[in-house]
Amino acid sequence: MVSLHIEPAAWVVLAAAVAGYRVGVVRLAGRSIAWPWWRSAAFAAAVVTVFVATTSPLPADAASDPAQGAIAQVLLLMLAPLLLAWAAPHTLALEAGGRVTARRLRAVIESRALRALTYPVAAWLLYAGVLAVIYGTSFYTDAARHEIIGQPLQVLLLALGCLFLWPVFGADPLPRRLHPVPAMGYLLALLPYFTLLGFAIESQGAAKVVAAHGAIQAAANLGSDLEGAGGVLWTVGGLGAICLTIMVLVGWLRTEERATPNRETGLDPAAVAQLTAWREQRAAAAEEEASRRAALAEALASRRSKPAST
Repeated sequence: MVSLHIEPAAWVVLAAAVAGYRVGVVRLAGRSIAWPWWRSAAFAAAVVTVFVATTSPLPADAASDPAQGAIAQVLLLMLAPLLLAWAAPHTLALEAGGRVTARRLRAVIESRALRALTYPVAAWLLYAGVLAVIYGTSFYTDAARHEIIGQPLQVLLLALGCLFLWPVFGADPLPRRLHPVPAMGYLLALLPYFTLLGFAIESQGAAKVVAAHGAIQAAANLGSDLEGAGGVLWTVGGLGAICLTIMVLVGWLRTEERATPNRETGLDPAAVAQLTAWREQRAAAAEEEASRRAALAEALASRRSKPAST
């Protein structure tokens, strides 16, 4: 039977997040402001994702099966931050909160620290560097075997994913925004990185872990199972990077389509000139017809008024 590994602290944090988001939506409804339902659905999905990644058997069995721990970490690094970006919790807090809340949030958003952390190069290097430290050293082993390290690591990964993805997908106000073109390069750069990282993890044998922790059978098993974690990062991380890039591309194309009223801009100049002249003729004919109808209505009105005057 599968048992949930539920931490009271995780329950409290998740319950507080749900309650706070719900209060914000209700406050806006009291002001006759409709909060988009799909943002609330995205927040609910984000809470479920965080719950699975932190309190399900995935992180609980990370010590015996690092592949499950890697899946949980990918959820915290990619899926949960993306859903939170769509949920726009900061925007909800700014619109539903008071002046003090808005002032404090704006101070955080406009702070130098957040501006530096959301700089594309810094965010990418931080994202990649933390993963390299986790899997390139004995840190993953220690975090899997000791909850006092594993729980802060989960919070760190979620915050790291938000710092990395919100400048691309976030609806909340941020000091920096990435244009779709560099954003696609920003995300595609993860593909070779996850490939190299997964290959490096898979190439690690049990000997490295045994040398670091002694000849303990559990450590030896963990070292051999790290190959599964490397495969998860290699495949799931790479596919996630590709999916995120496709989402940016599709969103960009839709934005460009909405921003361009005339779809014939790609036609040759002669066709565009002919279409423009045709539209001008239609507009002139419509204006002439409107003038004729106005004159006819005025004439009818004058005829009806003559008997009354006589």
